[in-house]
Formats: sequence, structure tokens, C-alpha cells
Amino acid sequence: MFLGVFIKFGEKEHLLQLQNEGLIYCNTFEYFEKCENSEQYDPNENATSISQGNNCNFIVNGYEINAESGLINVILKSKKLNHKKFTHLFSMFCRLQNDTFESYNQTFFDNRLKKFGEYMLVIYNPFEFMKRLKYTLDKLSETKEIEYAETKRIEYIDFNTYNGEIEAFRKSDKYKHQSEWRLAIQNKNYNTPFMFNIEPIQDISILMPTNKCKNIITKNENGKNIIEF
Repeated sequence: MFLGVFIKFGEKEHLLQLQNEGLIYCNTFEYFEKCENSEQYDPNENATSISQGNNCNFIVNGYEINAESGLINVILKSKKLNHKKFTHLFSMFCRLQNDTFESYNQTFFDNRLKKFGEYMLVIYNPFEFMKRLKYTLDKLSETKEIEYAETKRIEYIDFNTYNGEIEAFRKSDKYKHQSEWRLAIQNKNYNTPFMFNIEPIQDISILMPTNKCKNIITKNENGKNIIEF
């Protein structure tokens, strides 16, 4: 069973729509490639793969580019190379019961996440949230409103050493503090945000200002993580 918590940071108006109406607002990957918010901006969102310079050569207009001539690494982004190219995403902060927190100085989430907005929606029953989400995604798939959907926690990797696929669920480890879970969708209308509604989640969530959150992680007598909001 999923033992943990989801937190969506944002503006109060938008979080109330998620809580009271079940509104899932999925923005385009292109939006995050150009976003001015430093916590949202990632020029390599949904890239196809990364290759280190010492493992590849490229020829451009007859000129060979390799590690010796200045090639450090190459990040490829091509819909033709990626048959699961996603178009939209929805993401939240995610922690599991067995996660470790030593690198966070006993705070539950990194304070940089407050840049996402002044409020936070704490979903304390992620298992039920996922159940409601899956039900709606199955319906959207049946009616062909979406072509493909996948949910997963982000795997953070070192872009200076990694060789291989990236796609929607691998990001540079410089974003590791975000501890992100995301929903990625493939939709024909890739130029504008995609929105849909699941069952409202007032019964499994709490809305609060981020500056009112204690943001402390401790352990009980059994060694299990206790979160103080």
C-alpha cells in the first residue's frame, strides 16, 4: 500500500479547484521548458536521451564534433525517436513512509518549493487519490480523450555521467530536492493545457498557507517517520 503523502504547492484559488472540484490541470512540457519560475523551469523536460561526449561523435556539415573537439554531452529531443512522447504533465511533491530525510536537516520538504505558491494542499491519503485518478484516466482513455497516461516518481540522475534514455520520468539531480511524483499524458492537443476532473478530494486533503506549516520530520518510538504540519 502507498504509505506517504502528496503535497501540491500553488495559489489558493487553483488548489481549491483541485480540492473541491477535483480539477487536474496538466500543462504542456513546452511550458516548463520556457517557464521563468526557477523551480519549474527545466530546458530538458521530456528529452529523449543523453549521451556523454566521450561516447559519441556527430558530423555537422561535414565537420566532426567529438570529445576532443569540444563535445561534452548531447541531449536529444525528437518526437520521431520517442514513440511514447508525452505532451502534458501534472506533478506534486511526494514522500513515502520509508524515505530518508537526513539530507533535509529534519525538514519535511525543501523550502525552495515555496516558490511554487503561497499555499499547499496536503493529500494525506495518496492511495485513495490514486484510485480516483486511475478511475478517471481509464474513462478518458476509453473515450479517446487521451492516448496514453503514466504515473511515477521521478528518478534523478547525474547528467554529467549518465548515458541513455531520459523521457518524462528522469530529471537532472539538481532538481532532487523537489521529490516529484508526476502524471504524464499523451494528448493530440499538445499546444494548450489539458484539464479534467476526478472525484473531489476534500475528505482526504488539507489546505494551508505554506508559512503556517511547521515542516518538521521526526521519528516515533518505533523508528517511523512522523510529520508535523
